Amino acid sequence: MRGIYKIENNKDRMIYIGSSENIMKRWDNHIYMLNKNEHHSYKMQNSWKSNSITDFKFSILEVVPIHQDLKEVEQKYIDKLDMSVSYNITDSTTYRDVKIDEDYIYKINFSNMLKPMQIKSLKNNLNIHDKSGDKMIQLGSKTNDLSKSWFAKNRDGVEQLSKNVKNYILNKLEVKTTDSYWTTFSQYQRKTAYYGYEKNYLPLNIENIIDRRNNICFCVNLFVNRFIKRKYDINITDNEYALSFMLFWICNVTDINKEINIYIPSKRMENILKNWINS
Repeated sequence: MRGIYKIENNKDRMIYIGSSENIMKRWDNHIYMLNKNEHHSYKMQNSWKSNSITDFKFSILEVVPIHQDLKEVEQKYIDKLDMSVSYNITDSTTYRDVKIDEDYIYKINFSNMLKPMQIKSLKNNLNIHDKSGDKMIQLGSKTNDLSKSWFAKNRDGVEQLSKNVKNYILNKLEVKTTDSYWTTFSQYQRKTAYYGYEKNYLPLNIENIIDRRNNICFCVNLFVNRFIKRKYDINITDNEYALSFMLFWICNVTDINKEINIYIPSKRMENILKNWINS
């Protein structure tokens, strides 16, 4: 039977979502690897050591008739997960086949590669929007707010985020939308963009655009992918990873020698940038 399945710990409610061409055979394989202490999910492996097989519940979430639809359907279930209480070590079905390259290494180390003059320009010119006393409905106060799992589960929050971006650009800065850029996770671009602002979106991996704009919104909360970090033994913290990607995007879409107005809804991401500026 082809489809999507769930493994749940009856004690702490930790969950694993998976897919398989043969669900029951896959379940047997999970038990086999766990008993050998060789399971790919170190979180479930650790939990298995302190629990018994009767503490785990296996269930079928959805039968998927067509092979080509399997990963897409699985991704929809994973998008709804709170990764902090999940046995899954990656929030994307495609990451399992990802191979890191020099470009990826460059981006995650970007903050350490900046030249002294670039650092000076950024620290002098970055103007982070002060949300204290702001009449906009605030988002992003929790550590995981604006992460991929947050976007998947917070329809109202995403709608409010869209309104906040519009309010910041049009009312706080009083500039035209064509004088600004914004970013978020590519799969949530359409849900986040307010009408008329879709074309001002630039993905996180954008490089060296010609039309630089210094009014920007950074609508993501970044964490290093645990699967990639573990597989390739990458020595980097979540905050270092987040800072590098944030500075990479800023440097590629703005003129860092001029004032840069930036709205960062995530409190965690805002604090990471502020701490770097003040360091």
